Amino acid sequence: MKISLLSLGCLKNQADSESLLELLAGRGISHTEDQAAADALIVNTCGFIEDAKRESIDAILTLAAHKRKGQRLVVLGCLSKRYRDELAAEMPEVDAFFGVGQAEDIADLLVGASKAKSEEVETPLVLASSTYAPLKAAEGCSRRCGFCVIPSIRGPYKSRAPEEVLRDARVFLGKGIRELLVVAQDLNSYGRDLGGQFRLPELLQGLATLEDTEYRVRPLYLYPTEVDGRLLDCIAGHKRICSYFDIPLQHSERRILKAMGRVGDRDRYLELIGSIRRDVPGAAIRTTMIVGFPGESEEEFTALLEFVEEAGFDHLGAFSYSDEEGTPAAELDGKVPGEVKARRLEELMGIQAEISREHNEQLVGREFRALVDESSKDGVIARLERQAPDVDGVIYLTGCDAGVGEFVDVEVTAASDYDLEGLCP
Repeated sequence: MKISLLSLGCLKNQADSESLLELLAGRGISHTEDQAAADALIVNTCGFIEDAKRESIDAILTLAAHKRKGQRLVVLGCLSKRYRDELAAEMPEVDAFFGVGQAEDIADLLVGASKAKSEEVETPLVLASSTYAPLKAAEGCSRRCGFCVIPSIRGPYKSRAPEEVLRDARVFLGKGIRELLVVAQDLNSYGRDLGGQFRLPELLQGLATLEDTEYRVRPLYLYPTEVDGRLLDCIAGHKRICSYFDIPLQHSERRILKAMGRVGDRDRYLELIGSIRRDVPGAAIRTTMIVGFPGESEEEFTALLEFVEEAGFDHLGAFSYSDEEGTPAAELDGKVPGEVKARRLEELMGIQAEISREHNEQLVGREFRALVDESSKDGVIARLERQAPDVDGVIYLTGCDAGVGEFVDVEVTAASDYDLEGLCP
């Protein structure tokens, strides 16, 4: 039996999709990129924000329109968990809807519960890049940010056992993956629910010492008030752990952060940023901001811009606030008009583009180690340690004949707002 799986949304969703494929392979089900040749079509959906929900619905409808007689169409993931009944009523062409954490149920539907798992099974990485892969450290979230639906969809925070995470990492490295993206909704909380002393620094140290070969370990999604000296020492002390801090702050002003259900304020955040840059040489810092949260005044937005300029983030992503059904924020008064949110978003990203270009220009003339993601007759595309896949820029290389998955020494020769150019000396 063959299935074709489309995975949408975040890296955590992609990790779920990889796990599902591994389970299905153990039941004798293989994956194919050819949707017409598949016996079943599977969509792993995202339901985090409005744009993601729309993308998921469009993908389901497209597959339903091309579904041939005899094919099954199965939908799972966050959107399916949130709106299963509504989707089932509106999309009768879908054969089954599942939420999250129901991989066994999906396998039972496709081949039957009596199908035994094979002990000898090869599960190629068909969804991940050939150079990097998401490594899930935990499921769910126990924080209560007022704008976020993740806890209601994925449940409370639950760390995966260290041996499971390390096992998956060994599998990835054995298949040629050279960058492990360690993901969780709140990565700093790793191990807190397991008892004992095995926490995030110990996990990262374990991941960084699995093989005597060149690879990267990149922690993602750190909660700002939980970044402490132990974590900084761990990252600074291991060359395989990227000196890269992905810390979604969401805002800088205390009143807005409190309304969001977040802990912290601009002074605490600036102190954190200073500590990182002092204790981890060459660290790159990425954050995420929300503009137009209910009640955000023009003065508070201006203060946010001033904070971003003072902090000087290496990378910054932002999005306009949108109401999410069932969240406390959706019930707040003081909704910001759409045109105001759009203007604020444009203004914020314009300032960040200037900051990013300035940081990139400071790299010109310097040499770095880079991981090659793409290589063809048209050129080579790689990433420095300071560049996470998909969300940050890349470096375009000339005079380089390295293959995908190789690490090369590069010299930065030019810079733009987000991307770099370089050559192999």
